Amino acid sequence: MYPAACSFWNSTNTSLEDSRASRIVWVLEVLELDYEVKTYARDRNMLAPKELKKLWPIGLFPLLQVFKQGLSESETVAESGHIVSYLARNYDHKKQLVTKTPEDTELADYYLHFAEGSLQPHLVSMLVNRIAVQSVYWPVSVLVGAVTLQMNSKYYGARLKSALEFLDSQLEKKGGGYFVGDSLTVADLILDFPINQNIFGTGPVGGAGRELNAIQAYPHLYKWHQLTTSLPSHIRAMAREKTEVAKL
Repeated sequence: MYPAACSFWNSTNTSLEDSRASRIVWVLEVLELDYEVKTYARDRNMLAPKELKKLWPIGLFPLLQVFKQGLSESETVAESGHIVSYLARNYDHKKQLVTKTPEDTELADYYLHFAEGSLQPHLVSMLVNRIAVQSVYWPVSVLVGAVTLQMNSKYYGARLKSALEFLDSQLEKKGGGYFVGDSLTVADLILDFPINQNIFGTGPVGGAGRELNAIQAYPHLYKWHQLTTSLPSHIRAMAREKTEVAKL
């Protein structure tokens, strides 16, 4: 373990696996950093607790607080993509996530933005639609369900399929493996939550993967899922999450 102390603030509903912040735990494990995880339960409206605004004005998860030797105040880092990039740039002491060419560096950076800009919003929208149906009583829920089904089918679901087809084709072109080069990079780390946990796992929108028949529809992406979730660092991260959730 390197002597870099990181306190990681995360939000959870029933488990850390239900939060996009869970992939940050994986990054911390990959980089072998000393860290602690602080979990907070969402309120009944699925929002972060108001107390989080004391840590960051916007009051959204995830947050990373870094405590550096010689400094009296910690440094707070927000936004998933920024946190992943920050940790890789400043704490990758063993150069585990370093890309080999300038082109690979640009591609890895692209995936950081793609995951949060072109992929994640559609998953979030589908989750919001699901919550909308669950938030109203029958028979209104039937009408809301019919409306959200059409929204998902004609827009959010269609855009999600397009994004997944793109990812699958990119892996096919390079013969499988990791998204950039021949080793783990920030691209794989940032895609952990939307793909591993939501499309092939049991995350908040886990049903989307089953509805899309994802294993058969995106075989190269599924092999990536098997590859990354079998890594020791990923296994340790998932185990750490379960330990933290058990403390709630």
